Amino acid sequence: MKASPLRYRRKARGFTLAEFMVAVTIGLIILAAVSSVYVSSGQTFRANDNLARVQENTRIAFDFMSRDIRQAGYSGCALQGTSISFNNVLNNSSNVLWDFYNPVYGYTATSSTAWNVTPDSIITSPLGGRDILVVRSLDEGGGSITAQASSTASLTVDGQSGITAGDILMASNCTSTSVFEATAVTASGGSLVISHAAVASPAPGNSTNDLYVTFAGGDIRRVSTKIYYVGTGASGIPALFVRKSTDTAAQELVEGIDGMKIMYGVDTNSDAQADTFMSAADAETGGWWLSVVSVQITLQTISYENNIAVTAQSNALGTSTDKRLHQQMTTTISLRNKN
Repeated sequence: MKASPLRYRRKARGFTLAEFMVAVTIGLIILAAVSSVYVSSGQTFRANDNLARVQENTRIAFDFMSRDIRQAGYSGCALQGTSISFNNVLNNSSNVLWDFYNPVYGYTATSSTAWNVTPDSIITSPLGGRDILVVRSLDEGGGSITAQASSTASLTVDGQSGITAGDILMASNCTSTSVFEATAVTASGGSLVISHAAVASPAPGNSTNDLYVTFAGGDIRRVSTKIYYVGTGASGIPALFVRKSTDTAAQELVEGIDGMKIMYGVDTNSDAQADTFMSAADAETGGWWLSVVSVQITLQTISYENNIAVTAQSNALGTSTDKRLHQQMTTTISLRNKN
């Protein structure tokens, strides 16, 4: 017997409007849940990625500065507490770039526009409210001094020392140290002969050709000054800059360094240990620069991306300006040559 058309129609009927609306609602709920998980996962990834970059930038900045700080105060084989003579024959030897008598120096920010001492003009456009650190330390290049007939004569060094004309050099032995500019370097056999004439150009030049000591059998090394400060980077956010005495302009080192505070560990009782930490302003007022044995650096680093934090964050000046990720870290570095 054939089925009636009515039975076929009952089997072929679709969803009712109510059933369709319920299905759509359930689907939207599932889609919203999936979207929420996706957005949350994306924001978590952005936050973790920016946190990793902030920590990496801080580590890199610390590495740059720590290397130079550890090498500051080099004076050859002289031991801590040994009385040695120090001679700086560079022109303008008290200038911030050429004052190698003081291994470290600094400026304390006293407001958003001023420091305890007005920074030298070569420190271009430093951001206010951040300290400035000056380090005088070793550079690559140098070796043993094999001959020097007198304190005014040229020095003979190994031909592989890498020294060239215009280098700022520190000659030293266990009792004396002299800083000067190599005005000419000539090859002689397997050696280099370094002249140190009294000249005014190229800057800084030497005020005299007399190094006051004969350094045959001693040591010679390249030295330079590095000035670390915070400025506005190429990306438009604060960055760590360095101005080297061997360069003509500052270089951007690490982006995202928004704040920098420097404290100096001072040895007040000549036991080669830091007895107190003070600002550059206090070290300047008390004349403590030669007693600095360590440097404490506090950096505030910000993320490159904005809208990572939930609420506005305070920058180095204490004002809430954006929702970048902010992190503050501190490290203390000892001057190896002062211990």
